[in-house]
Amino acid sequence: MFPDSRIILIVREQINCLESMYVQYLKGAPVKYPYCTFEEYLQAAWMRFHVDRDFGKEAYQKYMHVRVHNPLGRVHYKALLKSYLKHYAKDELLVLPFEQLKADPTFFLTKLSRFIGIDEETSVRLMTQQAPRQTRPSGIDIALKGSPLLLRLRGVASALLPQTAKKRLKAKLSRNISLDWPSTLSAKISDLYREPNRWLADEFSLPLMDLGYPI
Repeated sequence: MFPDSRIILIVREQINCLESMYVQYLKGAPVKYPYCTFEEYLQAAWMRFHVDRDFGKEAYQKYMHVRVHNPLGRVHYKALLKSYLKHYAKDELLVLPFEQLKADPTFFLTKLSRFIGIDEETSVRLMTQQAPRQTRPSGIDIALKGSPLLLRLRGVASALLPQTAKKRLKAKLSRNISLDWPSTLSAKISDLYREPNRWLADEFSLPLMDLGYPI
């Protein structure tokens, strides 16, 4: 249908990418998605990826409320690129790590511009302009999403607390959250991507080890 089409794939280190996916999930909770903890999100993602395994009825029921499709599969770049290589020549694929955009935007944008045939200087100038940063949800955001009761009580508490106490509480809870990885899941998920990441680094000459990817 599109004989002259080419593929651009921006990859991101999987651990950081999964954290970002969870944050995006939280932005839809509790209206679009049911609230879940980070560990519940990862456990459900692990089960969705390994659909051929039997984790037991109890495990399925425990994580049934987590609405994930297949986040682990979405960052399995080898599988995705293998499917592209069935239909495209290798020189019709451009793979760039997101981390290179952060570390060296000029290098990243120059490669991208050359691949799609646009003026390099203009694209670098436009794309390196400062843009507003997106922040992670704060502690108070997570607490409110996880507890409808707290959401209802927020207005009452705000009216009852002294002004100084409200300021201290807001300052403490407004800090961006730090997501803690369960040690067993962190190791299992990192191991899942080591071989695919080695293939990706070799096949497309990418410095993934230097950029912190599991290798």
